[in-house]
Amino acid sequence: MATSVKLTQTRGVVTAGSPAGGTDGQYFVTSLCSDASVETANFDNSFFLFKLDGLSYEHVCTVGDLEAYTETAPGSDAYYRLTTITLFFDEVDEAWDAANLIKFRMQSLVDDWENYVNNPDGPFAVVDEETTYTS
Repeated sequence: MATSVKLTQTRGVVTAGSPAGGTDGQYFVTSLCSDASVETANFDNSFFLFKLDGLSYEHVCTVGDLEAYTETAPGSDAYYRLTTITLFFDEVDEAWDAANLIKFRMQSLVDDWENYVNNPDGPFAVVDEETTYTS
């Protein structure tokens, strides 16, 4: 079975009383991940990397981020992962660019995970045979 993740995005404009937060007139992108295929991947749906210092969103996780960081904000790590992000922008072009980048990076993560875990030669993270190169 192929690796898969469901990404739901909500995009809109912040208005008075909007549940998205932000400032009136700002554009927002809310991305939520769910339904990761646990049959083929050790996914827990926490695909968005945050920096603990300042609680700022960094990027969609890489395979390395999934292996390295937890889904809770620990006291010692500099980063942690969350399942949902809401980003605010002053320009609609910036909001579109961010929404598309998140989609692209999610697809890259799924593709990379597929190659990492399900490669016929085994996972990428293994000790390779020692090779000597001479000239």
